[in-house]
Amino acid sequence: MGMINKKTTWENMNPAQELEWLRTILHLSNNAGYEWHLSDNTIHWTDNAAAVLAVDSKDLIATRDGFETLIFAGDQQVVGDRIKTAIKRPGNFELEYRLCLESDKVFRVRDSGTVIKSPSGSPEKIIGMITLEEDISGDAQQLHKTLVKNPYNYPDDFIRSLEDTIISCKQKGAQGALLIVSIDNLPMIVDGYGHERAENIVCSLLSMVEENLPVEGMVFRVHRDEFGVILPSCDSETLDNTARHLNEKIQHFGHQASTAGPLHVVSTIGSVTFPGMAGTASEAFDRCHIALRSKIGSSYSAYKDTDDNQIESIEQMELANYLHNAILDQKLQFAYQPIIDAQSGNVSYYECLLRLRSDDGKITSAGGLIPIAEKMGLINQIDQLVLEMVVEDLLRDPDVVLSFNISNLTTTNPEWMDAITNILESTPEIASRMIVEITETAAQRDLPGAAYFVASLQALGCQVALDDFGSGYTSFRQLKGLSCDIVKIDRAFTKDLVDCSDNRFFVRTLLDFTDGYGLKAVAEGVETGDVAKMLMDMGVHQMQGYYFGRPYNHRVWLEKK
Repeated sequence: MGMINKKTTWENMNPAQELEWLRTILHLSNNAGYEWHLSDNTIHWTDNAAAVLAVDSKDLIATRDGFETLIFAGDQQVVGDRIKTAIKRPGNFELEYRLCLESDKVFRVRDSGTVIKSPSGSPEKIIGMITLEEDISGDAQQLHKTLVKNPYNYPDDFIRSLEDTIISCKQKGAQGALLIVSIDNLPMIVDGYGHERAENIVCSLLSMVEENLPVEGMVFRVHRDEFGVILPSCDSETLDNTARHLNEKIQHFGHQASTAGPLHVVSTIGSVTFPGMAGTASEAFDRCHIALRSKIGSSYSAYKDTDDNQIESIEQMELANYLHNAILDQKLQFAYQPIIDAQSGNVSYYECLLRLRSDDGKITSAGGLIPIAEKMGLINQIDQLVLEMVVEDLLRDPDVVLSFNISNLTTTNPEWMDAITNILESTPEIASRMIVEITETAAQRDLPGAAYFVASLQALGCQVALDDFGSGYTSFRQLKGLSCDIVKIDRAFTKDLVDCSDNRFFVRTLLDFTDGYGLKAVAEGVETGDVAKMLMDMGVHQMQGYYFGRPYNHRVWLEKK
């Protein structure tokens, strides 16, 4: 190997000297570079590869098949699966595995590379570098060490059982599944009963889960609040039925555990099938957790491995970033839609609808971004901002009455309640002109909690409206228990009111109910004069819709003064 002049520096090297320097560095650091052409499976190595990998000739490693003969037998399946995954989703990757470089030498190596696409967009080649890290020939523990990266800190026996099950399913051409069962309210159980009794409850839960698994199923306690369930043989229908059955049993567990006192257990289950959806234990862990956390409000979710998943996740993060910047750049504003009094025809109040102003001045609805904001942890900022914007409008005009929507999550956010309490205690004159709208979903999820939230706002002097009533399954009895001031009839019942007798029956029944309990009923989505007339004949109190006015992007009430 040629020598490099000591006076030569990186800045004054010519291309040939740079290449020689890089070769020297590779050789001294036990690194071998490669270029693997996927079309014919050939590999082109750097000049030092034979020496680094301790092979007699580079001919042995000139193809991928030849190189794979050097991979430690226990690692070949996992490495092959991970390479397939990397090729499926081109980009950077890093692997750790073992190479048998001589008859009695086994080295732990790191394989770092990137998948390069052809002009047509298909994977063309892999460029990478193999680094020899450690001779583990005499280390029995290292030779039997699992390759699975374990960021979840799961027990070794669970990992080994899952790895063995995945390999067995591959060999048999069968399908298995992994479920992660999360006990979501364990902190509440510990707080209520103490550590020792909570541990007894969790152990009893574990035994109950085991009793309700198929015969071949295995269950492990993998975290303080998580169980790992391995099903060695199951189709998708069996998997879904098992997961839902487990959730049902867990939810009813509190009624059976009479010795623990009053107990309610909240669980969430995520699942993934293998080897189709996950070829390795690491992939199974990751994808099961993706399923576990993917759906807000859902007690069970199965991972679906489609190309759209990755695209959707990236798009949602881009939208969250866009929304975050819009908050910082003050690009959120209100549009105002009038709510009309059915008797006088005058405007009773305006609903504040969140809008997003783009760089070119275009104004669009921000409603579609609210689920993203809830999922990405931005909803607290948004609802705090909305509250401040409403207060600013109410202070600006002493006559206007405004309503505004808040997220379901905000009804259980003590910081938001503290904020509105502080504001209304310092400016009590605006409370009677403020209407807070909550959704029917919030009431269904936690009726006692929602009722307390409503009562707390009313104690501050606000009115509370239940939005989109009829879109869910809230009963009239639940509506009575919630004690809202206003009920907004979902547009699904008003748009076909003239032609649909069922809708007319629902509206009449609701109006009789609201009249009996002194509530106001607002009909949403009123778009024609015929619908408006019919609603007035039925005795509706207020109406909202395009027939009376589209949302205005400015404070229209100021023009009338």
